[in-house]
Amino acid sequence: MFQEKLQLAVLSCLCVASADNCKTTCFGPKHALEFRKTLEDLRYEKESPPFPSCGSAVDVQVQFFLESFDSVDEQHESVSVTGYIRHWWVDQRLAFAQDTDMGNMCVNVLIIPSDIIWTPKLYIYNAIKQIHQNNDAMTSVHANGTVFHAIAFRGSLKCAMQYHRMPYDQHGCFMKIGRFDETTESIQVRPRHGSQEYMKQSGVGVVGDKMLSPAWFIENEQNISTPGVRTKKYWPDLEGSTDIVFLPFKFARRPGYLVRMVLVPSWLFLIVSYTGFFIDPKSAPARAAVALLPVLIMRTLQGFVFSKLPQVATCVWLTDYLLGSMIMCCYAAVHLAIVQLLLGSEEKAAENLQRLKKVEKTARNLIEESREKKTFVATLLNDYAPEVKNTDGQTTLVSYLAKKHGETATKSERLGQRTYRSYSELMMSTPNTKEAGSDPKDDDALPLLEISSDASSPRGKIRTTSVEHFDAHFALNVRRNALHSPIEQRQTTEGDLAVIRYLLSLWQREVPQSDPTATPEMLRRVMTSFNIYMTTSETANIMCTFLRDKGFDTLEDVGQVRMIFSLFMELLLDIEKYEIAAKPEWYRVPLSKAIPGSRRLDVTMQILYPVLVVLHAVISFALICVYPENPDMGLVADMNSVMRWQ
Repeated sequence: MFQEKLQLAVLSCLCVASADNCKTTCFGPKHALEFRKTLEDLRYEKESPPFPSCGSAVDVQVQFFLESFDSVDEQHESVSVTGYIRHWWVDQRLAFAQDTDMGNMCVNVLIIPSDIIWTPKLYIYNAIKQIHQNNDAMTSVHANGTVFHAIAFRGSLKCAMQYHRMPYDQHGCFMKIGRFDETTESIQVRPRHGSQEYMKQSGVGVVGDKMLSPAWFIENEQNISTPGVRTKKYWPDLEGSTDIVFLPFKFARRPGYLVRMVLVPSWLFLIVSYTGFFIDPKSAPARAAVALLPVLIMRTLQGFVFSKLPQVATCVWLTDYLLGSMIMCCYAAVHLAIVQLLLGSEEKAAENLQRLKKVEKTARNLIEESREKKTFVATLLNDYAPEVKNTDGQTTLVSYLAKKHGETATKSERLGQRTYRSYSELMMSTPNTKEAGSDPKDDDALPLLEISSDASSPRGKIRTTSVEHFDAHFALNVRRNALHSPIEQRQTTEGDLAVIRYLLSLWQREVPQSDPTATPEMLRRVMTSFNIYMTTSETANIMCTFLRDKGFDTLEDVGQVRMIFSLFMELLLDIEKYEIAAKPEWYRVPLSKAIPGSRRLDVTMQILYPVLVVLHAVISFALICVYPENPDMGLVADMNSVMRWQ
């Protein structure tokens, strides 16, 4: 009876005529009001679902038509899209023709307002923003009671995006849709033409035309047609389960933008960092600028990439690549510090040779004296140690000349003596200023001056005291004999000998005292303390050349040559003439001992750095496949992975 009345109502608002006047749709605003009134008269309950039969549930099929892919918010992991959510179900109450009457009906589809009939009212679980507009829904009823209902969707969907392979990443997004207030006993939801089985890809979940985007590939730029997935969720409050349908689609990043904006600049600044190894390390400011600038650029590029991402704790290929590049740039800066440290030690070693040049006369005199006395220089140095004396209960040290001249001194020798009355007078005076012919004994009777250290005495008060009662902290027994002064006598001074003793300590550090002769390898290591670098074979050849110049015969096997310290000092004094023959060949490896440590380190990095850059790029690109892919929601074989991400 209900169907007959509805059929009469439909026919009454149609222009029923010949076949030329047949229409497939009906109802403008006037007819919609008439159809609404008809349903009210027929007591159509739009709040009640159209159960097909007693105990069965309404079967609702859904599909998402993707009209446009608007944008991707990577920080908030959302996608802005525009499209239509389509619904299909059967409402037998709205069927206005039987199958036998379909041929007699002039109209097969009626477009009606959606608010006058029952609609599923599905909820979009992952919609974080949705824009509603008037007239954003369309509903049509077929003659057999099949209802098609489409709702416009403009908004953002929350997606579980993974950036492991950025900028070669692809993502799977979906529309998660379902009814949360009705269990599957009353309403069942599935993808369009999908099966009733759970956790299975079936039907057609998303459709759309081919789309182009300057930043993304949408479904590989093909016409969109992806299956949907039906799942269920148990609600304790409802004491039942509801259907949840995933309508997925995929999109992948176009890597060109990040390649040009990030990868290419990182390669260029790695080259800039590489050029720093060719700058003279002594030009520290210039080299430091070249070393530090790429580090800052790499950090800026990292910040640019991180600004596009949420605060992810997982590994991202692009950020890992930039981190590796920044580590290499940081090493270039650390390398400069290491080279500067080596340069400092090399400069100190070079100063040892300069000190020897300054005492060349003393060194040669010692060498000549050692030959005359037929003793080693190390033993001869003991003769120049200061003499220990005990005068007036105090232990004093006098120069080695006192041992040669003895305790007695002639009157002419004493003419060189002078007693200063104060420490300041000593600083302002010059030797031998006493008038000629005066008796030195008179000087012995002169008192010394002492600044009082007594707190009760006035500040700055000076009192006299005898030699026997002078204060060692504020007064000075300045009796001296010019004949005992190595400087005034133009003899070997202890300052000159201090340099030679230091050089001897460098020698003894490498040469054992049990055998005072040095092998070529020992001598090579000693010469590095003087910033002289050569190989062991070159050192042996130079030793033989020098010894032949000194009149010694050398063995044909140059590796058997030996040298003592005195000859080594002579060799150092004339090293410029011999080390010119120790030029490194072009094929020498960077680890050659004939190259200073700083230069060796620079040459090593000049060779290794580009190799490391290439290996870093090759290994990084080869490891992209190791980074996990994004679990494409609704598209993966193991649907348990989908549920874990919900």
